Amino acid sequence: MELLKCGINLMPKQSDAKLAGIIEKDWGAEQRAIIDVACSVRAFHYQKAEWNQGTPEKPGIPGDRIALRVRENPEMDRKFEEDLESDWRYLCWWNNKVSFVDGCKNTDPECDIKFAEGHVTHSLLT
Repeated sequence: MELLKCGINLMPKQSDAKLAGIIEKDWGAEQRAIIDVACSVRAFHYQKAEWNQGTPEKPGIPGDRIALRVRENPEMDRKFEEDLESDWRYLCWWNNKVSFVDGCKNTDPECDIKFAEGHVTHSLLT
């Protein structure tokens, strides 16, 4: 409780999002993303997608989706010597599927998320 008074919430609840001015995310999409990331973290490096959490001034993706940056990482590097936007792809989870997506790169001027060309959705990333 003392940490919570200092702004550190180790056990957040869904209702805490509204207090923090954060768009509440779909619980099913969060669970699906957590499972997929946990099962694939040895082969991929993940980072946050800037558009994942929008603000009223700069809307991001809807609350029913979770987006992350991803790149293959067979050497399990913590940092990359070359770290260009073109090295990254973007994944999006819904409560029932996952797919590679376009239109939500961190460098895009606005978010227009859509399925990546030639990709379909799957129930699990693996």
